[in-house]
Amino acid sequence: MDLNAVLTDLDSLFSHHMTDKIEGFLTDNIRAAMAENDSAAVLSLVSELVGFYRDSGEFQKCAAYADSLLKLCESFGISGTVPHATALLNAANAFRAVGDHKRSAECFDECFRIYSENLPPDDMRISGYYNNLSLLFQETGDFESSCNALKKALSIAEENHADIEAAAACANLSASLLNCGKTDEAEKFADRSLALFKAASPDENDFHFSAALAAKADVCAVKGDNAAARKYYEAALTELHMNTGFSSGYVRLLERYADLMHKMQADISGLAISERYFNEYGREMLEKFSGYESDIAAGLLGEGSDVLGYDDIYSRDHDFGAGFAIFISRKTYSEIGAELEAAYDALPAYCGGVPKAPKTLDGQRRGVIIYEDFFRRLTGLETPPETESEWLYAYEYGLATLSGGKLFYGESTVFADILRKFRRYYPENIRQKKLADALINAAQNGQYNLPRAVKRHDLLTAQLCSAKFAEYAISAAFAVNRRFAPIVKWQGRMLSECGYLAGLPEMLERFLSENDICERINIAESISLNIAETLRSLSLTSSPDSWLEAHGKELLMKDKASELANDITMLEWEFFDKVKNIGGRASCQDDFPTFEIMRKSQYLTWDIPMLESWKSDLMQYKQDGGNPITLKYAYMMAHTSPDEFAAIRDSLPPVDDEKRQIIDTIAGIQVGMMNDFAAKYPKLAENARSITDADDSIYNTSYETYLKGELAAYSPETLKLYGYFIVRTAAEGGNIAEKIMLNTVHFYGYKSLDDAEGRI
Repeated sequence: MDLNAVLTDLDSLFSHHMTDKIEGFLTDNIRAAMAENDSAAVLSLVSELVGFYRDSGEFQKCAAYADSLLKLCESFGISGTVPHATALLNAANAFRAVGDHKRSAECFDECFRIYSENLPPDDMRISGYYNNLSLLFQETGDFESSCNALKKALSIAEENHADIEAAAACANLSASLLNCGKTDEAEKFADRSLALFKAASPDENDFHFSAALAAKADVCAVKGDNAAARKYYEAALTELHMNTGFSSGYVRLLERYADLMHKMQADISGLAISERYFNEYGREMLEKFSGYESDIAAGLLGEGSDVLGYDDIYSRDHDFGAGFAIFISRKTYSEIGAELEAAYDALPAYCGGVPKAPKTLDGQRRGVIIYEDFFRRLTGLETPPETESEWLYAYEYGLATLSGGKLFYGESTVFADILRKFRRYYPENIRQKKLADALINAAQNGQYNLPRAVKRHDLLTAQLCSAKFAEYAISAAFAVNRRFAPIVKWQGRMLSECGYLAGLPEMLERFLSENDICERINIAESISLNIAETLRSLSLTSSPDSWLEAHGKELLMKDKASELANDITMLEWEFFDKVKNIGGRASCQDDFPTFEIMRKSQYLTWDIPMLESWKSDLMQYKQDGGNPITLKYAYMMAHTSPDEFAAIRDSLPPVDDEKRQIIDTIAGIQVGMMNDFAAKYPKLAENARSITDADDSIYNTSYETYLKGELAAYSPETLKLYGYFIVRTAAEGGNIAEKIMLNTVHFYGYKSLDDAEGRI
């Protein structure tokens, strides 16, 4: 075998960053060398494979092939020779990389013994030995010994005028001196290393040049020169990635860079790097496509921990890097898609020491993306869900994914508008259905089946029930927080950041890790109690029980109430559309979204008998050709426009004294509730009607007057039911005004009344 030719080809693969082909290339050539009985080539190529696995972080393979390397030396009958010592050196580095420091030291000792017996003391192989030995000392925290070893390595390299090797030794020595607290001396050797590399290799493309840059960066960071440290870290990262890709060394260096950026209050998250890349290169690129601004958006959206802001050291070993997506319509893609792709592909390969990331998932994370396909792939829908069936069909994890990330460009585009609509949470009736389902299943698995499985000594079923209980409890928590649930691996973290039930992940960890199965049952009950208390505090349910199924069934009844509320709202909209106003049609008669929110916010606080009664009233009005909305406004005029009311009084259905007394009693209670609400949430109250009829005028209708007009349009049965409801609510310490407003702020996307109060 022509080993030199093989090694030249190997170098070419490294220089062209074709690291995905190196393993196959080496294993194929090892088999060929063995077939030719070329022991020297076999040893050399297996050593290269060991080094490749070490640098790429595949430590188990690295250790396994290191063992194979030593066995090959024995089988080839070269024990005690210099090639055997070189194999021992490679094995020592492999065992060091996997953390087996004892075996690594043994290999180093045996290597040195053989080198000492067979090589002159100034041989460069001994210099290499000391350089590698220093790394073992560094990893075990013996930095003084590391310094001593490196000084020996440097001395031999200098004797041989081996500048590159001397530069590498200086870089490693700088790192060890820095750990000894000898900052000035460390800086001296870092500078010397850089100077040697630049003199020996003007293009600064040597494999080990990154170590010199990193050493200088570390020194600058310790001295507090953060700007210089950032510059050197970014240069080191670029150099290292070009030679090793996302190796373990690259990731370790990236973490030191991340620490520095944290001190500088900067960010190296995938999202931040992508935004920086866009601002430095992408924005200028897109400016060349004038005429398409209304249909080009750019950002980082879709799958990925970086989109959610959860990327860390464990997520930087794949698909991490700079880059962004360009979102355009199918039509625009047919016109300029290829041109945009070419422009994106031509952008620089690095940003801040971080490589340009590949366009993974068939180009669905970065590069040019047809947004109709993008939305369909994530959610199953090309356009935002509108109907109940569409909301239920959409993939929740995809909706969760769309809630993260950031647009860097194109906030006014069609894409941005569609994205905002996809980011809306489920309509309230669907939320309650999903919450009810989660609660009922949590109860069945954790509160019912788990104890029964334990009684039967059915451990397998008990474990399954435990897992299911945790799953459904988490689903319930996301629904409570009005958050789409992400894929499983991020659910605990995301939930811990929510406002309600944020402590649930920790409780569930304790629940699932509890070996005493009986104690686990107790923890399940504590979790259920916590969930039930939260539901009551948010007025989602009222059951005093900790039995979660009771809360779920209550929500299902609310779902029926929601359907009735929707029916009533649509009937009222028909009547509202036909109201004839003095001065012409009012603008609010063309604003169904606001009308729907206002009316449903009220009716979602009612019970089913009240809703059924009022719906029956509306159907009767429709059958008789009447209009309860017109009637309501007419009754209000008694306070807002007394003269005009006098002219129409006789044409209106009369309100007898008994009904008037009931209306006044109800209104008095509700005005008190509204005053209490205004004291608690003054900003929200300011955006509502004035409260009492003392403020009535032709241009202003108070809450009190509006309420009395509405009550007057109720049938006696509906009014009686409503009166009982208000009296009962007051007796229980409730506040119907607060409940209605809570529904309203939820419709507008706020998490709570406090959230809305603080943001308006």
